Parts: sequence; structure tokens; C-alpha cells
Amino acid sequence: MEQENNPGNLKQEVIQLKKELDTLNKEKETWFQKKESLKKVIQEKIQIVRKEKQTTDQSFQQVRQLQQERNKLNSEVKQLINKIKTVQEKKKSLFSKYHIKRDPSSSIKSIEQLETKIETEALKPKEEKKVMDKIKELKKIYGQKGEVSAVVEEANKLSKEIEEKRKLADEVHKKLQEQRKQQNNFNHIIESSKEILQLKTEQETAFNKFIEYKQMFTKANQILREKLQAMNNMQKQFLQRRNDKKLKKQLQEQEQLKEKTRQVEEKIKTKKKLTNEDLLIFQQG
Repeated sequence: MEQENNPGNLKQEVIQLKKELDTLNKEKETWFQKKESLKKVIQEKIQIVRKEKQTTDQSFQQVRQLQQERNKLNSEVKQLINKIKTVQEKKKSLFSKYHIKRDPSSSIKSIEQLETKIETEALKPKEEKKVMDKIKELKKIYGQKGEVSAVVEEANKLSKEIEEKRKLADEVHKKLQEQRKQQNNFNHIIESSKEILQLKTEQETAFNKFIEYKQMFTKANQILREKLQAMNNMQKQFLQRRNDKKLKKQLQEQEQLKEKTRQVEEKIKTKKKLTNEDLLIFQQG
């Protein structure tokens, strides 16, 4: 109690509290700024992840479409291969039946070339006869056997179709590989999401620290106000006591002056000799 009523001690407590408040306020603002900074970083990263996820979702959709397209083409190729196997067996059987030694497809190509030669070139009769004989010979192998030509044409058509389907399937596969490379962003999204969770944990810690120092600041500030109020009260009490003491002294001096004045007046009545002090008192009275 005596320490609390001591103005010197109270003043030191106020100085110490102000220093403590300054420190607490700096800590409070530091944690607040950190919380706000983390909040901004988190928002930016969330925006980036959302855009990446949108791109990745579109990529996944394209991958599914490409997989379906590739699977369809591979299935068609498989069906065509099974079909051409049957045709090749039939072709092999017909070649054996008609004693064909070489693929007639080369014969028809030769026939077409020879016929074009007759139509476009000015051949001598002997040369033209030789070409015509060659065409007849080739037609014996291919042109006169419609059954064989139909099978060969079907086999060639299937072979060409298989080649085209495979080419398309390869192109789709390349596109699929490119899309899968883009899906590497998915791993980045996962890592970014983990990083965001970590940053949110740090933000929560910063917020809790901010609240902690804010509460400490508020409590210390309240104590400071109470100390300042106590100092103000002590100051008022000190002034009151000083004024009371001064007034009491003035009253005492007035009473003393009255008494001395009365004594001087008594001397005057009794015609006693007055001293210089008596004269001064009489003048003051």
C-alpha cells in the first residue's frame, strides 16, 4: 500500500508500462502484418491452382476422348486384320487353284502402263504387236479371272484401310502423349495444395499470436490507465493538502495578527510606549 501511494514508485511503474505497451504493440502489429501477408499469398496461390485445375480438367476430358478414339481405331484395325486374314486365305486358295505364281496386282499395274504406252506413244507396228502380246499374256494371269481380281482388290483395299487406320491411331496416340505431358500439372496442383494448407496453418498461428498480443496489450493498457488515474488522484490529493496547509497557515497568521493588533490597541489605551514592531502591526491591522 505504501509503495502504491509513493508517487516516485508509481511514476516508475507508468514508465515501465509504457515501454511494455510499446513492445507489445510492435509484436501485435508484426503478427498482424504477417497474417495479412500470408493471406495475400494464399489468395494468389488459390487463384493459380484454380486456373491450373481448370486446364487440367479440360486436359483429362481430352485424354478420355482421345483414349476412346484410339481404342475405337485399334478395335477397327483388329477387325480389319481378322477380315484380311480370311481374304488372304481365300486369295492363297485361288492362286493355288489357278496356278498363279505371282501377285496379280503387279500384273494389272503393268497392263495399265502398257495400255497407256500404246495410247500415248507412236510405236512401230512390230513394237506395238509386242506390247499387245504382253498385255494379252498379263490378262491371262489377271484380267480374265474375275474371281481372283475381286479377292486381290479386296485384299488391297483392306490393306490400305488398315494402313490408314493405323496412321490415324498413331496420330491420336501422339496427341494423347502430348495431353499426358500437360497432366504433369496435376502433380504441381497437389504440391501447391499442400503448400496452401501449410500456409493456412502458418496464417492461423500468426492470427492466434496477434490475438494473444492484442489481449496482452489491452490488459497492459488498462493497467496503465488505472496507474495514470491513481497518479492523477495523488496529484489532486497533494494539491489539496498543500492548499489546506497554506490556508491553515494563513488563518494562523491572521489570528496572530489580530492578537498582536489587540495588544497594540491595549497599549494605546493605557498610553504605553509603542515599539516600531507595534507600529508596523498597527498599520497592518
